[in-house]
Amino acid sequence: MRADRTVLWHRVLRPTPRSLKDVERLRNLRDQLHDVLPPGPFVAAVEGYAIRALNRPYATGEWGGVARLVLLEAGCAACVVPPLSLKAHATFHGLAEKETMIARARHLYGYTGKDDNESDALHLAAFAADWWQPRPGLNRKQAAAIEKAEPIFPPPFARPLPATRQRTRS
Repeated sequence: MRADRTVLWHRVLRPTPRSLKDVERLRNLRDQLHDVLPPGPFVAAVEGYAIRALNRPYATGEWGGVARLVLLEAGCAACVVPPLSLKAHATFHGLAEKETMIARARHLYGYTGKDDNESDALHLAAFAADWWQPRPGLNRKQAAAIEKAEPIFPPPFARPLPATRQRTRS
């Protein structure tokens, strides 16, 4: 994301064909992610799991693990964003509805679609940029949302992870 909030890259991946199941689905998604990763160092954000989600939590969890592994192998800094924190960062309200998230993506980034997954991807890109280097003018709710993100792994490239973003292990 550029300083003017222009998103450089975001993507929603879906298995192709949609009929793929189990390991074939994971392989297809992994290959798609490898194909679309930008060159060079970058920062990524992955939405955390919605604990109470009813639609295939194990399949979602497996894909989340594969995505994290691919990002690690690509050498990027990445964080997991709790769903409520993503909403708070984008709309200043952690319980925002999908329609509100889409409307904010339209307002902030010129999004013209109707897919809540795509609007979430745009908001995740903005979150990743602010997590890595908070922009001036973040409000209190946005700053609090960023503090709730968990680093997946530290960046392997030159810029050290800010002290407030370092995971402490006990």
